[in-house]
Amino acid sequence: MKVPELREKLAKLKKEELIKVAVEFYKLVPKSKKEDNDLDELIENPTQPKVVKQTNTSVDWEELEKEISQFIIHAKEQYYVYPNKIVSKKERSTWRFKVKNWYKLLTNTKQKDVNPELQVKLAINLYELLCEGCDYIYFSSNDPFQSIQVEQQVFFKSLIALIQERIGKSESVDKGIELIVNNSLDMNTLKTYLAFELIATLQIPDLKERGIKKVKQLLEANQLRYENLAKELEDKTDKKGRVIRDYALTEKRRKLEYRIQTINNDLTKIGLLFYESLYKIKDGIIFYNTHYKEKDEIKLYILIDQIFKDEYKNEIKSEIEKALQNEVKLRDALLNTLKVIEQGEKLPRNISQLRYQ
Repeated sequence: MKVPELREKLAKLKKEELIKVAVEFYKLVPKSKKEDNDLDELIENPTQPKVVKQTNTSVDWEELEKEISQFIIHAKEQYYVYPNKIVSKKERSTWRFKVKNWYKLLTNTKQKDVNPELQVKLAINLYELLCEGCDYIYFSSNDPFQSIQVEQQVFFKSLIALIQERIGKSESVDKGIELIVNNSLDMNTLKTYLAFELIATLQIPDLKERGIKKVKQLLEANQLRYENLAKELEDKTDKKGRVIRDYALTEKRRKLEYRIQTINNDLTKIGLLFYESLYKIKDGIIFYNTHYKEKDEIKLYILIDQIFKDEYKNEIKSEIEKALQNEVKLRDALLNTLKVIEQGEKLPRNISQLRYQ
């Protein structure tokens, strides 16, 4: 059937019949084709003229850099949220289509005639803006990744592939870890998910060792930041040596300390994953126990949750038994895990399934 004939037949259908036909057509289109042809954009804005995709030869990278930089400034000024004279109403409602097109352009590793560092820089800038948009009101949605229909994990994976292609795998290790630790997450992503994506691209043990080295460097820098913070935010005393209570200062210190501890613990879990990828689980556990900051029982539960696999039964059993010897009060999931191992049974998919056994 040719297009004119199709138009004629569709014109005769009732609304309900048209919806049914459209849905069936949509289901038949592969996901990759939907994305390549911006099918979802067409459905949301059927009257909009079709965007002609830029070819390698038509990209003005200098102009693109200016356009993206301005977009980021405007987003942070919240011009895409509230009515204003800088960003039109139409632009405020269609920003996601522009960003999605930029995403495809910037993460394309086959782009020619481009400054590699510039392509990587712009892609990172765009990614970091969307990450910030998960915490701050930059757009009408609090999940910008969902708005552009690109999962954060997918964007991150594309970013790592770009960095490796344009700059090199060694640099991708350092930059990848920094991107994981220093950026916010959407509601469907964990930092360990992103770490898995990074580690999966590193086949050479030396690159994984580099990852561990980078994690240790960042841990040291984070500890130094904590020590400097402690000095900077020390309670003031009067002439008699009595502490002057400054509740604003106390609250600021509390928030910053929480932030520093969160970074510390994120880095520690990433380091554990790198050790595991090198089949050095015992070294990973030692590293984790040395650096992770939390109450003993919570710290143990998070560790066991991270390494909850049949192949690590001996290590799991040993860590739980040590805690019991130290008279740490354990939750049922940990006690039931020990029971399952002692009975020679197979561990379930995750530790949460052992909460009520």
